[in-house]
Amino acid sequence: MENEFYIQIDQSPPIDVSKVKSFKIGRILTEKKEVKFLINDRAISATHCTVLVCKETNPHFWVWDGDGQVGSKNKTIVNGLRSLDGSAIQETDKGCPVFHGDFVNIANHTVKFLVSKITSERDATL
Repeated sequence: MENEFYIQIDQSPPIDVSKVKSFKIGRILTEKKEVKFLINDRAISATHCTVLVCKETNPHFWVWDGDGQVGSKNKTIVNGLRSLDGSAIQETDKGCPVFHGDFVNIANHTVKFLVSKITSERDATL
């Protein structure tokens, strides 16, 4: 059975991101609707960070600060270390690796990254 990929923002229930290749976390829903997860906090940039979901690699998540062209004002912290600024990312770069159970701090908010292999209905809840 395939792995399922989730993120959990603060204390909210986990959100399934298994069917996307990438998503953005930020404060404002852009015209292109690239920001998939909104956090209503002025300390968070419009597009604060970008996350790649890579089923073929381990780690399965890669994070970089900003929208891929400009870094965020208050930066993105992955496991206590500052992630790569989006303006420094090359096409071949995937960003900062994030493993199952790792935390990403975005201003005063914590995002937890989860990979789950569901083996039965009983295991369907995280």
